[in-house]
Amino acid sequence: MKRSELLAILALPMFIAACSDDDTGYAPVDENAIRFTALAGHEARGEEITTNTLTEFNVFAYTDGKLYMDNVKVSKNTDNTWTYSPVMYWPSTPVNFFAFSPAEWFVGVSGADQAVTYANDGNVDLIYAVNMNETQSASPVKLNFRHAMSHIEVQLMSTTPNIAVSVSGIRLANIFETGTFKFPQKTTAPGIGTSAGVWSNLTNASEYIYYDNTTSPAVLTETATNLADKCDGFMLPQNLTAMTLGTDGYAGNYVCIDCVISDKATGISLWPNDNTPSQQVVTTGDKKTGRLFFSLSNSNVTHWRDGYRYLYRITINNAEGMEPIDFDPSVEIYTEETSLI
Repeated sequence: MKRSELLAILALPMFIAACSDDDTGYAPVDENAIRFTALAGHEARGEEITTNTLTEFNVFAYTDGKLYMDNVKVSKNTDNTWTYSPVMYWPSTPVNFFAFSPAEWFVGVSGADQAVTYANDGNVDLIYAVNMNETQSASPVKLNFRHAMSHIEVQLMSTTPNIAVSVSGIRLANIFETGTFKFPQKTTAPGIGTSAGVWSNLTNASEYIYYDNTTSPAVLTETATNLADKCDGFMLPQNLTAMTLGTDGYAGNYVCIDCVISDKATGISLWPNDNTPSQQVVTTGDKKTGRLFFSLSNSNVTHWRDGYRYLYRITINNAEGMEPIDFDPSVEIYTEETSLI
């Protein structure tokens, strides 16, 4: 399984240094300016950032221990060229580049050497790239962007022909919402895991509403479907705890699915019913909705890693206390391999 990675190129054309009265000591010649370009990448899923969908990123750069590019915004033009201001030129000393997108990720941070605290709403893909000790060359400097988040996708299906499963809500429970990120001090070359950024100080375990439609619940089919309408599934990388049931309810990391199961032929509700455990029933007025719980952690997946997509495919064919159908809910979890750009 490979990381999902994003590749961009920072083009640094050859130029000959010249004497100047400019106190920077660099010749301000347009054709010698640092220019950017980007390579085409794979097709995006949802709001995932790829080289094709990337329209801007920001750069910190350092040379000789000093800040050289201060959070400079680089934008793509309609002709797929990249522009920024002020234009910069190669210094005589090596340059360290730190790039990221979107810009809002590092608001209030004055340099790439600082850790940034991020409160995640689940809807933004974060990418970053580092190139260390770059010097002037005829070849471009390749900025290999990495995804800083884990991507979670929940798909639901039902394969029993005589029942209808109507889903009104999906939630991801006890997921850390806030964390601190720091750039690696190594080039983010493709396939080198040791150059990954570091998340730490994870706090604020929260509930993410993944899908919510009580007015017109979705009826499951034999085709696994992603119903997400409230959350794009971008989560902080984190360790997972197996779901447990105690006196205070469910604990650990889990998916909670609100649904009603009925007979297709008659429309009669089969679940929840009188045999359904109380912790699996939600009553709103005279309407009862059942709740199913599935652990996000198992023997195959005990943590979410940055740059990986985790697909939870859940088949709902019956529920506890539902008779006479004799099936058990099952969960299949896949870690998806994505192409290296």
